[in-house]
Amino acid sequence: MAHAEKTDNPRQRIRLLEEELKKLEAELDKPSEEFSLNNKLKELNDIKNNIKRELDEARDKLTAARNSFRIARKEISAIRATITELREKLNERISEAKSIRSSIISIRNELQMDPNVAEQRAKELDWKIQTTSLGAKEEKELVDEIRYLESQVVKGSKIKPLSEKLTQIRTEIESAKTHLDELRKRLGELKFKRSEFYAAIMKHSAELSALQSKVDQVYQSLIETKMKSSETRQDYTQLTTKRKEIAMNLKEIKEGIVITEFEKQVMEKLRSGRRLTLEEYKFLVEKGLLKSPE
Repeated sequence: MAHAEKTDNPRQRIRLLEEELKKLEAELDKPSEEFSLNNKLKELNDIKNNIKRELDEARDKLTAARNSFRIARKEISAIRATITELREKLNERISEAKSIRSSIISIRNELQMDPNVAEQRAKELDWKIQTTSLGAKEEKELVDEIRYLESQVVKGSKIKPLSEKLTQIRTEIESAKTHLDELRKRLGELKFKRSEFYAAIMKHSAELSALQSKVDQVYQSLIETKMKSSETRQDYTQLTTKRKEIAMNLKEIKEGIVITEFEKQVMEKLRSGRRLTLEEYKFLVEKGLLKSPE
């Protein structure tokens, strides 16, 4: 704002200062830009707080998705290890079953008759030896036959425990296969969930990045608005200071004019010999125009 022009004429000086003061008053009476900026700051702070709440929610969702992803991945790893271990045991059982079947087949190939029939025949021949009078040759032939029959019974007796063991192993194999199927199904479900959790991680990460960008922009706007508000406050302070200075200057000039007019009136009275008032007398004494009586 332009300052009042310098002049030695007090009344002209007063006019110029009053014009400048009027302009300052008009400037100060304008709608406060600082008020508008403060409203904008409040609005930006509200936006910032809302975005921060959204950021906190996005972080919580991202943390939950990451935790779920880690849990699923850990369970997948555990199931894969269990499947590997179960497969190894299953292969061992299958090999054991094959070995037992081979043993049973081998024994059956060695048998020349049914062990039950052989056992019954051996008992009959033994009873015949005990109850019948036989010649030495015939008895020896019967004894040899009994020995042969008993060897068939002994060989046949090995099949039963092997068959029972084979049945047990087959049951274990079927149970292991069922368990494997359940584990594979669970593994498939977990892989699907893991992919969902990963997609959620990507989604929430993108949301978090976008929100962070928004909050950074709001922070920047806050900084710029605060700086502008500070500048506006400084301008307003300068204007009010200037107004005070002009008002004081006007007051001093006006008081000076009043004093000058008063002095002219008193001096005129003094020159004309008219009676002075006590106030006029004190004024002349203070100015050094009259001596105070001793």
